[in-house]
Amino acid sequence: MKRTPTSKHPPSAPPGTKVAPAVAPTPVPVNFKNLLVPLDFSPSSRQSLRQAVALAGQFQAKLTLLTVIEPMGTPDFAASFPLMMDEAKLCADANAELKKLVKATPGCADVVERILVRFGRTFHEIAETAQAHHSDLIVIATHGRTGFKHVLLGSNTERVVRHAPCPVLVLRISPDQLASNS
Repeated sequence: MKRTPTSKHPPSAPPGTKVAPAVAPTPVPVNFKNLLVPLDFSPSSRQSLRQAVALAGQFQAKLTLLTVIEPMGTPDFAASFPLMMDEAKLCADANAELKKLVKATPGCADVVERILVRFGRTFHEIAETAQAHHSDLIVIATHGRTGFKHVLLGSNTERVVRHAPCPVLVLRISPDQLASNS
């Protein structure tokens, strides 16, 4: 079977047919004004805060910092001797740690609008906070676990992407970035 060469140009329209000129799509303006930054105090989440501060500067945006304290499961014998975890103390400690992190991160104090500590399932609380505070973007780090660790531990970042009411910027922080900013 003989092949005919294909043309790089579309066939011309029949005579008398009006052809609309090609128009480039209009770019959609990106307007991030309220960024949600979930933090778990890991080195990668600290680096994501630095990146979120830079983004906030570019967009003249404000940051909401959030840490979520997950309830701890207790064994069956704990019904007789429950482990008392004072939620108010945990909240105060996490709040103090977030404030220290704001002071230690250059430029952060200028762009942080609020600091929040919530209790519950991490991905759910992040999505709920984004909804309640009308976040335009969630900036979150991933630990990059794969294989068996991922199956056992799951991925809060993955769940946030699935449940978030707004776009999510997932930052994969390399060990080189962590070493250069520690």
